[in-house]
Amino acid sequence: NNPRHHLSDFQSGDLVDIGYSPSENERTKELVKQGKDAVCSLPEKKAFATTCLFLKNDIIKDTESVDPGGSSDLTSEMLSIYSVWKSRTAIKNTSNKTHAPLLAKVIDIVSIIDDFLREQRGDSVARVTRHGAQLRESNLTGKESFYRDIIDLRNNMDHRIRTSLNESGSDNRNHLVKGLKKESQMIGREFDPSRAPTDPKIWSCAYCGCDSVIFVEEDDDCEERNDKT
Repeated sequence: NNPRHHLSDFQSGDLVDIGYSPSENERTKELVKQGKDAVCSLPEKKAFATTCLFLKNDIIKDTESVDPGGSSDLTSEMLSIYSVWKSRTAIKNTSNKTHAPLLAKVIDIVSIIDDFLREQRGDSVARVTRHGAQLRESNLTGKESFYRDIIDLRNNMDHRIRTSLNESGSDNRNHLVKGLKKESQMIGREFDPSRAPTDPKIWSCAYCGCDSVIFVEEDDDCEERNDKT
């Protein structure tokens, strides 16, 4: 709970951890990348699209099962993808730039379906033994194999995105951290006991519990400058 370490972790991007789920836009940016280190090459995208087309009826049934009342746009989103991935020829002639956002949408949709199916089966880490998992893996249907491959792609890609954010030196989604140039008056100074509050109830930080804090009113107008920044 050391605030200095907390700030250091925040500025270095370490708070973007395994619990962070990248957005569809972040995944699209990663998927559109090409080259030998690409998370998913163009031929692989076309293979995913072709399998998705082959499984169209099964996948649409699953989207309808997730949302039988049609209150979400899950099925319509999937159908809009099929309007582009409508045939093998169309898939073959579709560019990488077009495939990337479509595959990102498929990843989102399959993730929702997979969570729903796991809940229906009552899966949990504690309840599925290694033998049971191996047995299920060997008996996967074509649709289940496709879902597994999509989830594997998502996990691999999300790991890359989180790693990239952490290695960038800051959390790129936080504009208070990115590119902030500190003024000389904003640089931290040693604690001055004479400026501590007189009320013992507020001698420790409400956030981290660190002993002694200086009044906000005694901050040399740093808070006002921060708000303007």
